[in-house]
Amino acid sequence: MPATKPASRFHLKDIDEFGKVDAVEIPWGTGKSDIEGILKEIRRQGIKPVIAIEYERPGDTLPALRQCIAFYEKTAVELGG
Repeated sequence: MPATKPASRFHLKDIDEFGKVDAVEIPWGTGKSDIEGILKEIRRQGIKPVIAIEYERPGDTLPALRQCIAFYEKTAVELGG
């Protein structure tokens, strides 16, 4: 029986500043994390991950989640996927 690859899961966050315990999570593509670079590397390696966007901030997070989804979709189109 052939071995199967385990599902890849990623928990990505973009933050306003590295090295700060109280760094603020902000929408993908607007902070210090290289989310685009990470997505490109995932694609380059042929990984087919499950990507869940979890925005851990108080209040109405729907606008920020929409911004993350728009960034992901734009990057996916640029990567040909």
